[in-house]
Parts: sequence; structure tokens; C-alpha cells
Amino acid sequence: MKKLFFLILFFSINILTFGANVYFLNDGLGYIYTNGQTFTSDASGRALIHYHLWADPTKYSVSEWGARFQDPDGNWSDWSQLSTSQGLHECLKAGTWHVQGRVWVDYDIYGYSDYYMYTSFTLYFNAVDNYAPSVPQNVSASWQSGHPRITWANNSEYDMGSYIIAKQVDGVSWWMDVATVSAGTTSWSDPYAWPSGKFDPVYTLQYKVKAKDINNNISDYSSVQTVYGNSNLWKSTSIFDKDITDYKLYANYPNPFNPTTQIAYQLLNDGFVKLIVYNTIGQEVAELVNQYQEKGSYTVQFNAVNLPSGIYIYKLQTEGFSDIKKMILAK
Repeated sequence: MKKLFFLILFFSINILTFGANVYFLNDGLGYIYTNGQTFTSDASGRALIHYHLWADPTKYSVSEWGARFQDPDGNWSDWSQLSTSQGLHECLKAGTWHVQGRVWVDYDIYGYSDYYMYTSFTLYFNAVDNYAPSVPQNVSASWQSGHPRITWANNSEYDMGSYIIAKQVDGVSWWMDVATVSAGTTSWSDPYAWPSGKFDPVYTLQYKVKAKDINNNISDYSSVQTVYGNSNLWKSTSIFDKDITDYKLYANYPNPFNPTTQIAYQLLNDGFVKLIVYNTIGQEVAELVNQYQEKGSYTVQFNAVNLPSGIYIYKLQTEGFSDIKKMILAK
């Protein structure tokens, strides 16, 4: 069970007792909210606040009751418009909440009519949530239109904020968080496509998902799901490709490596591309790319399992651009 604790304070006891005409009551007439009032949420992360507004019926004829709540970010809810004196509000986010009340007076004993009468005090609630959402369930991974696609069941917590997807590629010994999607989303497609024409080596890609609520509590990761690819080259189809303004060859990662590493580059224009690996005496040891490619960001995996330790040079060559970088194979 998650628990949200609400500590209620008043601006002034004198103002509350003698100056206010609208009161917040709890457990019936005559019982005003007190310091140290505690509320317990359900497992979904929401605390349901039952409130009771009261104005002296011997002085005021009332036809509408209402309250509004201010969340920890300073945002006020709309006024509730109740036909009875009791209402309900759910608080989700941890932090300090405020609540105000009002009633619509049809007429009073003083000869006035048709006006709102407000409380002249504010109640303060301090919410604390240290409990993580549940681990995402029913996680699966598959290929769809040339992309790995991850799906999962939506969490039931009301205070869900987002899902975080982690990925591990064969030959890389650590996990990386690669995407965050909003609550309510139950799938994510990896923006890497596998073009035809290269079938060695076979890649293993693993994915897992965790949940994060609006109070920054994070669940454990889900079970790991695996998909396989049969190419050593994949292209980023990110929307940021349109922002590419130059050619670029990046340093390989990791470096030093054993026996695989990733080489990334970006192309400003469409054209024929070569990416070749050489040893220190200028001999070609691997041809990673030799084909026409469109403008975009690309990543290639270099597998040096059959090569000896040492320094290697990789060269990117395309129309109007050439660059080389060094890498170290350490077995």
C-alpha cells in the first residue's frame, strides 16, 4: 500500500473560529479538520480526500457547495460544483497541497442573496510518496517493418508518469536507457532498420522496460526480451536526420574493444559510401560498407574476432568527404 500523509495547518485559529462562515468538516457536523490528519492511498498511488463543507443553516440558505485544490506545482483545480455538502478529490503528486472552500448563498438573514461565500482560511496538506510503481508486465519484442518493436501492458497506477526502455546489443557488455515514452503508451519501435545485403554476423538485441511515476519513483526492470538481426549495418531513421548539416565520422565505441565495437557516421547527402578497416601497414582487413546510401545517421559493428591485438585504422570515403580514425583491439 502506498501512503500519503497530509499534515493540516490553519492560518489562524481565531480566524477559523470567529471569522469564517464556511467550514471544512470531517466525520460529520461540528468536527473540523485537525493538525496531524492522516490519509492513506490505495496501491494505485492516489489519496481520495473526502471533504464536507458547512455553513450555518440558521443564517444562510445554500444551494451549491464546492472546493478547489492546489497541487505541489501551484496549479489550482476547477471549483467543484456540488448539489450536496460532501465531495471527493484525489491527490496524486507528492508535495504540499492546498484546499479552499465556498458555498452559493441563495439568501441570508441579513437581507443579501445570490453570492458566493468563501472560507477565510486555507488548509495545507503535505503529501509523501516513496513507493515505486509495479514492474511492467507482458513485455514482448518482435520485428515490424524492419525495426525491433517492444510492447508491454499498461500499468494500472493513476500516478504513472512514463516508461523507460533499455537496450543491450550483442558485443556490448552494458545496458543503456535508450528511450522514454509517456504514460499510456504501450509500445516503442527501435529507430534502427536492418537493410538487406549483409548477413554476417547475426546480432542479438535485448530490451527491457521500467515504469516511473510522477513523483520520480521507478520500478525494477521487466523481464528481458530478445530479437535477432542478420546484418552488421543498421541506419538511424530518427527525425533528427533532417538536422544533419555536415559529414561526420565518429570515434568508435568502446575503444579499446574486444572483439566488437560500434562505428557511427553521418552523411550530409545521398551517395556511394565505403568504410574500410586497415592494419598499421596499410593492408585492408575488413570492408564494412561498400554501397549507395541515403543522407542520414548510420552505425556499423566491427567484429575483430579473427584479428590479432593491435592498432587499426578505419576510413570513411564518400563523394566530397573522407576521414580516418584509429582504434585499439585489446584481447
